[in-house]
Amino acid sequence: MLISDIFPVRYESLPKLYKYEINTTDNKNSVAGKLAYRLKKMYHGHWASSFGNVISDKNLSLEEINKTLNELWKDNNSQFKNLIGMKLNRDSVPSTIEISEFVAKGILSDFYKQVASKIKNENVTNIKNARITRQHELRGLVVDNRPAVSISVSSKITLEGDLEDYIRSGKDPVGKYVAVSYQSTKGEVTRILGPLSEHRKRLMSQAQDTQTLRAIEEAHDDVDVVAVRTGQNTYSYIASSLNIILTLQNAYLFGISSKQISQYLKFTPDNRKRLISLIERTMTGDAHNEQSILLNNFDSRTNPELFPNLFKVPYSEPVIVGKGEKCEFNPRAIMNSLRRFGLYKYSNNLKNRSIKIGLLMTSSYKNEAKVQSFVNKVKNLIKTLGFDLVVPNIYKFDQSDRVDLERSINDLIENGSDVILAFFPEKPDDEGDLEEVDLYHVFKQVTIKKGVGGQVVNYDTLDNEYAIDNIILGVLGKTGNIPYVLANPLDFCDIVVGLDIAREKKQNLPGSKNAAAIARVYFNNGDFLKYTIHDAPLEGETIPREVLDSLFPVEEFEGKRVIIHRDGYFRGEERKTLEKRAKSIGAEFSLVEVIKTEAPRLYLEDSGNITSPKKGTVFMIDDCNAFLISSPPPFRGSTPRPVRIRNYGPINTNQAIRSILALTQLHYGSLNPPRMPVTIHYSDKIAYFALKGIKPPELTGSIPFWL
Repeated sequence: MLISDIFPVRYESLPKLYKYEINTTDNKNSVAGKLAYRLKKMYHGHWASSFGNVISDKNLSLEEINKTLNELWKDNNSQFKNLIGMKLNRDSVPSTIEISEFVAKGILSDFYKQVASKIKNENVTNIKNARITRQHELRGLVVDNRPAVSISVSSKITLEGDLEDYIRSGKDPVGKYVAVSYQSTKGEVTRILGPLSEHRKRLMSQAQDTQTLRAIEEAHDDVDVVAVRTGQNTYSYIASSLNIILTLQNAYLFGISSKQISQYLKFTPDNRKRLISLIERTMTGDAHNEQSILLNNFDSRTNPELFPNLFKVPYSEPVIVGKGEKCEFNPRAIMNSLRRFGLYKYSNNLKNRSIKIGLLMTSSYKNEAKVQSFVNKVKNLIKTLGFDLVVPNIYKFDQSDRVDLERSINDLIENGSDVILAFFPEKPDDEGDLEEVDLYHVFKQVTIKKGVGGQVVNYDTLDNEYAIDNIILGVLGKTGNIPYVLANPLDFCDIVVGLDIAREKKQNLPGSKNAAAIARVYFNNGDFLKYTIHDAPLEGETIPREVLDSLFPVEEFEGKRVIIHRDGYFRGEERKTLEKRAKSIGAEFSLVEVIKTEAPRLYLEDSGNITSPKKGTVFMIDDCNAFLISSPPPFRGSTPRPVRIRNYGPINTNQAIRSILALTQLHYGSLNPPRMPVTIHYSDKIAYFALKGIKPPELTGSIPFWL
């Protein structure tokens, strides 16, 4: 039986609800969220914002509404300066999604502190200097036209004390990765902006949830405000609401073993499901109680229509290698198929299938023999695939000297290297400081800008035999080879395009400072055609029409059936613009959003045991929306994270899901299929590089430089 972390709302337990409509020249969603917070403080009851409206179980009179508006307008706080009015729409019944969000943000928020207290130390052991906590998050959903609430839980390992304590101890927070103490938001501190006394008014006007507003209101004037880059945006937070995140990569900086941390990052399906049940019981008591606001969670026994058997699970598409040889895709067997039958397509850029590889290592690493042994294994194994690896002497550089690193890379490029293999430490040693000299990003900046493939191998990986196959596939992909493609092309399209936009916010100002639109184009069998980067500055939240038109030129897309995978949401007028473009060039564009966040977990119950669902498991939210298990979990014993699919057609949702699953198999940088299809896998990485000016010399090309 398949089980979800999604709970339908019990209609009978709902109070009478009222919808308040907002009139403002600001962003309605933002204003509605702040207004719901204020109204709860003024009138109690339950209040929640949803799509620019405020939903409540309190019936305010016209006099109370006018009094509220007058008080807000008199307030010196600028957050309501552009609020024109608010009215109770007595003729409009809250929609299903508004009911769902009212339950999640309104009624169930009463139990936030109680739940947080129960779960924060659940199933954890304290680590010296670190704090491990469990967090929960509620979201309103509409499942098969019914209001529902999803419950998610996550783990967070942070340094003891908050970021304000860290700053007051005389340490620099810039470059540290932090998490908001009351949310799942994470990011990198980019600078200190000043004391809260100088920023309180601005932060209050920008806050979009009640917890942030409360934190700002309760903080002292002398608390530091810092800029935090999260994804492609930068936001301002008070330092007392942030905690430094500990990871496997940075734990040693704080005297903590990465092995200690790794065991707490794994959350087994049975432990996760048990914790979700604890959260649900804390909020609602017995789900069979007629007063409970939530019913039992959706499962395949009670609601089989929500868990359709669309594909054989675990999902796998056969692939073509060599000259038309069809074989089953198995990450551990594909290399044997390639050795037996050869690659699907060989690069025309390599003479006699000879690859000249440049070798680079830090001068501080003393075991050169170990590196040479590793390289010899790569050389011998790649030879079994029909390639000759030309390996010159190893270049050594001073890892504390950025210029020395750049010169070494340039020398290797001038000597004709097709690919550069760099051996770097995972952490600094006594002779270098990786926080000052970011080896990886300097390496990528130089190699990508020069149009030469670059592969990084950490010294800790030298004993990992399994990593060699990944490196070989990466080297082959970066030199223009196509190891394998789908044996059964997607017969409902001709081309699949991955679309993403990288955006960096201006500091303290609206609009975008810099942006880059990226399109990756594949044939319907997964054969890579090209990438295109549009790197002109873009203002606003959407990709402009002229940019989208340039990414879909008439000579390549006229008359074609095209699936467009959007990394995240289509913004603003993007969908309409693409639909107009398709119509003008006689093409058919099927638009599909692939969203990495906001998906609750799914489980498989077998003989009373809770385990991970298999790749290809689907939860159908409705005809156009689904949660999908697109890959197995990254660690044994952990629970896979679904992706959310939103299909706008004209292909059906089953076809949209297959286009995603099939294209997860074609990432040649690793034998383990990624969570995202190859069309948009690494989008965050490419976006980060693009915003840093790390781009190939040609903004259109046919070599996947991001591998």
